[in-house]
Amino acid sequence: MRDYLDTLRLQIPQVMTIELRDAPKRFASTLVICAYVAYFSDLALAAAAFGIIFAAEANIRYVYRSLPDETARITDLRLCSVIAAHLFALGAYCVPGLLLVQQPYHVALASGFLLLSGVMLHSLGAHMYVRASSWLALIPPSLAIVLAAFSYADQPFLPPRPWDATLMVAGVLIWIANVLEVNLRQSQNRRTFGDARLQAEKKIMQLEHFSRHDPLTGVLNRSAFDQALADELLIAAEGDPIVVMLLDLDGFKPINDTYGHAAGDAVLVQTAKRLRKCLVGGYVARLGGDEFVAIVPWSGDDALRQRKAEIESTVSAPIVFEGASVAVTVSVGCAISRPNDTVSKITARADEDMYQAKTERKRLEAV
Repeated sequence: MRDYLDTLRLQIPQVMTIELRDAPKRFASTLVICAYVAYFSDLALAAAAFGIIFAAEANIRYVYRSLPDETARITDLRLCSVIAAHLFALGAYCVPGLLLVQQPYHVALASGFLLLSGVMLHSLGAHMYVRASSWLALIPPSLAIVLAAFSYADQPFLPPRPWDATLMVAGVLIWIANVLEVNLRQSQNRRTFGDARLQAEKKIMQLEHFSRHDPLTGVLNRSAFDQALADELLIAAEGDPIVVMLLDLDGFKPINDTYGHAAGDAVLVQTAKRLRKCLVGGYVARLGGDEFVAIVPWSGDDALRQRKAEIESTVSAPIVFEGASVAVTVSVGCAISRPNDTVSKITARADEDMYQAKTERKRLEAV
């Protein structure tokens, strides 16, 4: 249901376009339908049916005009109000059909069923590409047809009147024209909603990407990294161990203070690119600020020392920002996975090792 509501939320502009496009045709159809009701029944019932349909159309316009301009701000409650407005409108258009099938004339019965089948046709043509309401849209006309079948059972019919044959032919012609028009519109609706669905899926993929990645550097964020690490620990428990590498940039704050946050952002972006180049086949994430973390396969102490040296050398290379050369160093802490390890345990060990490396670096620089 959540996916359906999200899809409908993103397709609201296309639904509004179709509703506004077909409004003149629906108004003309309403006048014809009510004229049939007035002829076979009486003017009061025709006026009542017109009033119900007019209220339904006004309700749809009110619901659409009350929606915010940005589709992302449309709440689930507003989406439900859109679906309810469409169901009310479909039910309203069934009213004249039910009135017609209750009249003691063969032509009225046929006209009523043509109208109800037309409502069914429109509900399929207009809503079959909005997955959240496609089946709901069939409920009002389906119930109306069932009620109509019961209403004319055992009903005595009166002899035809002079204009009945003309009205019957006109009704059939209108129904045929309606079928042809809906079929032609379906291809257009299919293209419209097909494009909207592609855009919706693209936006959903973008939102999913943004929910898992750091917006500045493009690497994984903390929550995505925690999930990836938990999965890797489960695999490592039955196979080869993994290594968590915690990296903290040294000298980053002076760059921010001297050259501004734009320079700091450039350093973080470049650092992420360099880490991904050094750690091909592993996970790289930004925990926040100037802290990064990575997951790599365990391949021995010598390989780990070589990889740490490569990271320190690559990350500390100067970065040119607006003509100025800036550079940072990096302190790397490592932790090898153990049986029954958890995300918090292994990252705590990597954090402790990283601070030992940072302390040793400061000691060597002070000498």
